[in-house]
Amino acid sequence: MTQRPLHPWDEIKRDAQASRPPAGTTPLKPPPTTEPHAPGSPLKPAFVYAAQRDWPGYFAAVAGTPARETLLKALELFERGAEADAGSGGRSFQTGRFDVDRAGEWSHQEQHTDRSGDRSHQEQHTDRSEDRPHQEQHTDRSGDRSHQNRAIDLGCGEGRDTLELLRRGWTVLAIDGHPEAFERLMIRPDLLALPGARERLDTVLSGFEGLRLARDSAELVNASFALPFCLPRHFEALWSQVVGALVAGGRFAGQFFGERDTWAALPDRSHHTRAEVERLLSGFEIEHFVEDEKDGQTVEGSAKHWHVFHVVARKRDR
Repeated sequence: MTQRPLHPWDEIKRDAQASRPPAGTTPLKPPPTTEPHAPGSPLKPAFVYAAQRDWPGYFAAVAGTPARETLLKALELFERGAEADAGSGGRSFQTGRFDVDRAGEWSHQEQHTDRSGDRSHQEQHTDRSEDRPHQEQHTDRSGDRSHQNRAIDLGCGEGRDTLELLRRGWTVLAIDGHPEAFERLMIRPDLLALPGARERLDTVLSGFEGLRLARDSAELVNASFALPFCLPRHFEALWSQVVGALVAGGRFAGQFFGERDTWAALPDRSHHTRAEVERLLSGFEIEHFVEDEKDGQTVEGSAKHWHVFHVVARKRDR
């Protein structure tokens, strides 16, 4: 397994210089300077590590936390649909495997992409419903491609959402840009104790920039606080891959960062207005949409404004 270093700020800034911060945001400046988390030292809030892409620190800060609310909402909607199908004699809700031809060609990139931290936002919303080693490009995705319950977990991290999916019988393709994510995931006691879970789990070490997902390969794409860490000039291509990977009737669950978020001034983050998010979701039926904003502070005392869209949406039938 190849260990990739975290990107220094200057390298990120050079790679993102073609993108412009939204009007009204503060000038570009590096994230707060703190030392990477040292094992055994007191942990800071997760978003402090996310601000600097210190993913080992982030994984340590969120270890043991439950699955994200958007994923739980999406799973609830799937289960309601399965019950309705069963009651009417329709298609049942089954488990399946990823097929090597349908689930992909995977492209490794040097950029590390993942997730954010804090979720203690105030809400302004409308809710219309919510011992196998890791290999860099792997795996056995053989099986009956007609089966359902295939999920792609983008920016899976230490596995809080991946484990929830496995616990509910899904087959999961977990993707992350940092190898420590899989080192932590594969030794989780709840994974080791879950019968058959490792046979339903595939992992891919990859950044978002240049990632390719096979078309119609999943019923669910989950991206909890993950997509905003794609470099802006690669975001549209990544979103196209997400949409293409979903079967008709499949769901997206995840977050977008708003243009009023403090991090919108950073050149390595992708931020969107509400209208832009709605445009991205134009091919979906929106089932859950929460726009959160809140003023807060980092542990260093710096002001931080949060602006996040939480989304569950169902891809429309062709």
